[in-house]
Amino acid sequence: MAVFRRADFEARVERVRRGALWQAIAGIMILAVGYPAVLALHVYGLLSSSMVRPLLAVVLVGFTVSMLLLALPFRRSIRRTGLTCPVCNKDLYATGLGSPGRYAVLESGKCPKCDTELLDASEVGARPRAPMTWGDKVQEGSLAALVVIGFVAFAYFGKQSVTLRRTEECARRYATARTGADSIRVNQSGFRRSSGTCEYYKP
Repeated sequence: MAVFRRADFEARVERVRRGALWQAIAGIMILAVGYPAVLALHVYGLLSSSMVRPLLAVVLVGFTVSMLLLALPFRRSIRRTGLTCPVCNKDLYATGLGSPGRYAVLESGKCPKCDTELLDASEVGARPRAPMTWGDKVQEGSLAALVVIGFVAFAYFGKQSVTLRRTEECARRYATARTGADSIRVNQSGFRRSSGTCEYYKP
């Protein structure tokens, strides 16, 4: 006897998918907002140059931790929605990395792990592409806009932050120059992984 009706199974999959998308948006916001915010504070003089890299590292760690923490409610959502095999407890949602998940269930009607019959044979078949709803468009549009805005802000403030840090470094080098020859050497001094020299960043 089938465990799920196809329509019920697809509805459960959709609930988990929507929840996972909003969780992804929340996690990406940490990077998309956090990185540009740190750089902007530096550019506007509210953060010292020595604090930029440590705070960027903190943002990255925060993003990583948030993704790990978000995985916990995601797993609970799968169990709460009933998307596990009643016989072997296999996660019926996840796909990828050798886990065929929900698509295999729809196409075969069986659990990918233990072959328990989950759908009636009359309802088995490839999953058609569902029409995109207004909510789908809002979610995907929000995620895309967030990524684009975050990238543009990161690129802009990142360039400004690098310029500010190099200008400050060159100012310190010029402050130690005692002769014209010293100043020329500072003019020609550069930075790691960069072809720029202090002559360009001369304060």
